[in-house]
Amino acid sequence: MLSSFFRKVWESLTAGLESIISIAAGLLPITIIIISVWATQFGFAASFPEILQSSATTWLLGNGADAHVTLSADIAASLGLSSESFRLGLAPLGIALITLFTARGAGKRFAYSENPWISFGVAVVVFEILVGALAFFAQSNAAYRPGWIQALIYPVVIFAIGVAWGILRGSKQFTTTRRIGGSLGVTLLSLLIASSIVLGAALVLAYAQIISLYEALQAGIFGGLVITLVQLLLLPNLLIWTLAWMSGAGFAIGDGSSISILGTTLGPIPALPIFGAIPTEPHWLFMLLILVVPLAGLLGATSLQLRLDRLPEAFEGATDWRNFRAKNYAIYYVSTVLVLAVLAVFASGGFGPGRAEVAGPPLGNFVVTVAIELLIGGAFVVYMDLVKRAPTIEMAER
Repeated sequence: MLSSFFRKVWESLTAGLESIISIAAGLLPITIIIISVWATQFGFAASFPEILQSSATTWLLGNGADAHVTLSADIAASLGLSSESFRLGLAPLGIALITLFTARGAGKRFAYSENPWISFGVAVVVFEILVGALAFFAQSNAAYRPGWIQALIYPVVIFAIGVAWGILRGSKQFTTTRRIGGSLGVTLLSLLIASSIVLGAALVLAYAQIISLYEALQAGIFGGLVITLVQLLLLPNLLIWTLAWMSGAGFAIGDGSSISILGTTLGPIPALPIFGAIPTEPHWLFMLLILVVPLAGLLGATSLQLRLDRLPEAFEGATDWRNFRAKNYAIYYVSTVLVLAVLAVFASGGFGPGRAEVAGPPLGNFVVTVAIELLIGGAFVVYMDLVKRAPTIEMAER
């Protein structure tokens, strides 16, 4: 009895420590970078607490919370801005990935404990308390502060998803969730691999243009390093944008702009060299990339079919197999579309005032486009499984 009590206390303490580690894993590198910029580029112009507040706001921004930026009248005038305040909502998702995967690792460790979901609850509560403390601490920085509500919601949602993912991954239970999740993972992984290949090819082909933009910025060695790190943190966003580009929905960098396989219309964009890889002219080869999403849907549906085929015959014989499989395919399809929609939301946001308040895929067009393309790709597999297998099943039952 006593040993069980102490075991639960130990697991709760461990869960709280995992929350601290998850936050520190993303917050410490950001703090080091900002302190380095503060020391080398700005000559310690701001106070140290303001630098720490900026680090907290940046971490919260990377985990989905908008940041409110207020510039002095002189700086706003020098930049040609009509407003001194604006919303910064383009989250560098590289920070969110750190939170997600550290949380996933914690969840996998919780799966081996006696009460994994109690550890889950403790970790989420401790994480929320710490995030609330960070948001409160950063609020006193009038120039760069996070939005309260988003700061209290989005980071903990990312953390909770990561921990639950790890627990389910490490557990041998929840077979339906693992089956759907595994097939969904096949689809997402194939889409991200295709996006990575296309983005990598674009960077290689535009190498000279990117180097020219680096040289034009004249940022020096340290400044160039900081710009490169910012681009690396934005890399997950760029992969989602590339996916939207391949699907045909396209994406925007500024209100009124449009970048898709059909053509590109651009206005002023942020001074990031990686944007030199944006194709400015359409090419007939680009049209072949529209097959990527349907093929990913085909792979995901095939993966689900193989997982269903591995179920024991006694289980399938005791159920309405056609209805059971149709439900699995429907859940997989809706889940995949929802996950892609969430990724598009997190990968989008404003990067400044005015027309710069728009960046990323147009959500409605993107969701409709990928939903249709995934359905086209997976429909053949579902048809073959539900219709062509029917005579075989009926003969076996006789």
